[in-house]
Amino acid sequence: VIFVLSRSFVNSDWCNYELYFAQQRAIGKTFSDVILIVKEPIDPTSLPSKFCKLKRMLNTKTYLEWPQQPTEQSFFWVQLRSVLGKPNNIKERTASQHSRLSSVRSASLIELPQDQNSAEIKGTEEDGHQ
Repeated sequence: VIFVLSRSFVNSDWCNYELYFAQQRAIGKTFSDVILIVKEPIDPTSLPSKFCKLKRMLNTKTYLEWPQQPTEQSFFWVQLRSVLGKPNNIKERTASQHSRLSSVRSASLIELPQDQNSAEIKGTEEDGHQ
């Protein structure tokens, strides 16, 4: 699950709703299975109290920050690919995974740029890796 945050999204009524569905999508998994991308700097202390899970994620989870400089954006995609890991071969998936896949009506794929410039992964992971 990839969750993208911006200041305007956090201030909208949709944020808490979408966070709930991201959590539901990750059922049987943990929030470490949710990839958090922050589009612009967000101060966790400025978030309303109803976003306690989001505050905890921003304070404890490693997240990717979208670079504002176009020259750094290509490395962002490299970092995202790294976090996503290698794709699974459909033949290797379990029956339950296959059944979940067959219930999906459509999917959109984007081709990621191949450049490798510089970007940063922000925050700290719970297991201590950066």
